Amino acid sequence: MKHIDCAAAAALAISLIGSTSAFAEALPQAHVSYADLNLASEAGLKAFNGRIEAAIQGLCGDTHSAGQLPEYRAIRECALAARRSAQNQMAAAISSSRSQQALAQTEVKIVRQ
Repeated sequence: MKHIDCAAAAALAISLIGSTSAFAEALPQAHVSYADLNLASEAGLKAFNGRIEAAIQGLCGDTHSAGQLPEYRAIRECALAARRSAQNQMAAAISSSRSQQALAQTEVKIVRQ
């Protein structure tokens, strides 16, 4: 009987591992294009940051419209996590633009967690 229980546990563990990666892929996302921006300029950076913030607000909501403190906190935590998900991509895009190296990627993926 223990052999069957171990096999069932192993099958469950394998299915949970698969569903975890599927869950990560199913998280709400926004893709922010910067293909038309010059990130080496102040105006380009301002537009880029504005697009990122608009995408985050679209994913997480607007703290100004939060009715109560728990909703405000949830929106704020979501926005912080979304910014963290985009941070390295944004830095790479800005760095490559300043060094005049073209990246194959021309968008930032922001994930709501």
